[in-house]
Amino acid sequence: GALSLPKGARDGGQGALSLSLREKDALISQLQADASNLNAELEAQAEDNAHLTSAVEEANAAAAEFKDIAATAQALVEGAERAHRDQMSALVVDARAQALDLAA
Repeated sequence: GALSLPKGARDGGQGALSLSLREKDALISQLQADASNLNAELEAQAEDNAHLTSAVEEANAAAAEFKDIAATAQALVEGAERAHRDQMSALVVDARAQALDLAA
């Protein structure tokens, strides 16, 4: 959150000189607490970032795996289509040969 400085500390520094020792100690304690809180927030963010990075890496690995599976499926489909075409061609050649035999 925002720092709540005593009035003297906000006027460009001149008034800060007139702060009592107790006020200065309180200000230092507040700054240390703020710094500690910021540090904790940064650590938590770093941990969140690590989790996000890990999740992104897992998603990328899954996507790559899916791509491999899709490529394999595509190759199988193409192979089946080729085999079907070859089989049809063989049947047409065979039918022609039989027709020629019958005609002869």
